[in-house]
Amino acid sequence: LSVPTVLDHIDALSFNMANRASGPESLPVRLGARFEAWRMRAWEIRLAGCVVAQLGSSREVAAMLPTGPRTYVLPASYAHPVHDDPPGHERDIDVIFTGDMGYPPNRKAAAVLVGEIVPRMLRQRPETSTWIVGRNASRVASRGVITASDVPDLHSYLRRAKVAIAPITGAGSPFKTLEAAANGAAIVATRWAVDCYGLPAAVAEDPDAFAREVLRLLEDEPARRE
Repeated sequence: LSVPTVLDHIDALSFNMANRASGPESLPVRLGARFEAWRMRAWEIRLAGCVVAQLGSSREVAAMLPTGPRTYVLPASYAHPVHDDPPGHERDIDVIFTGDMGYPPNRKAAAVLVGEIVPRMLRQRPETSTWIVGRNASRVASRGVITASDVPDLHSYLRRAKVAIAPITGAGSPFKTLEAAANGAAIVATRWAVDCYGLPAAVAEDPDAFAREVLRLLEDEPARRE
């Protein structure tokens, strides 16, 4: 173009596809993702050669983008007040995990939650309720977990939740932790899932630590509010 142009990548999509190529999907899907990752990388490099600057959503994403014009980080953010529970409001969901369960990192995290974290919590606090809410949530339905699939309003569930859990890793901007914070839920997450936003949260990296931190917050309302 005849004017300076900036390319907003939003995410490192070639890395995203490469990640899917090594995920739990069927062989045809993995092969398709591998081909798409190769083509997407070529397209990212080609487009980078046509612009004066690039944008990424985090330092991590910026490091994965093509070298060439300078990359600036424009992080996802939330510039409004945190939801404040009105008088009489009850948070009746102990633990919530949100997102599109068709996305491999979310599905992997859901498997860890269902198979390893929830059993640990129930052994110590049998009345703990755990919900998985979001697109394709029915795909990860399991005993001991309540699922709400393809809901019209995710925020209404987050405003019922005491603790939002995010045992995820990946690249980019994990909006689920930003959404949880905006809706007033306490957060227990991997360091990666909260550091990109500078969110105050309980950090855990393994099932024992996740169960321990969630139960601590469920039993300590002042700490949860803080």
